[in-house]
Amino acid sequence: MKITNLLVITFCLLLSSCSSSPEPKDVAQDFITRFESYEFEKAKEISTPELQKALDLAAIKMKVRQDAKKGEYKYKEEATQGDLSTVEFETKEQKKLVVQLSKREGKWLVANFHD
Repeated sequence: MKITNLLVITFCLLLSSCSSSPEPKDVAQDFITRFESYEFEKAKEISTPELQKALDLAAIKMKVRQDAKKGEYKYKEEATQGDLSTVEFETKEQKKLVVQLSKREGKWLVANFHD
């Protein structure tokens, strides 16, 4: 019985370790899409706990600002060193947006973003 349990646990661990994590560029793009669509709860799913608090405040601010416009961001470049990554996007008007990500427990999370 113990051997069976050990085999099942080992198999589950192997399966979970084989699943690939999305790349920083993909997480950053997904975050921008969620944020620009005012889907703050969904954006929080791929954010660090620190940014989740800021997103709660942003949700309130965005509701107040009815005139906020969506930006169309195009991927520009990515720089990754270890568990930190910076992804840059640019609008048609050449406005830059920088998304900083941190890899925690094998998953890329948005830690900060600014223009």
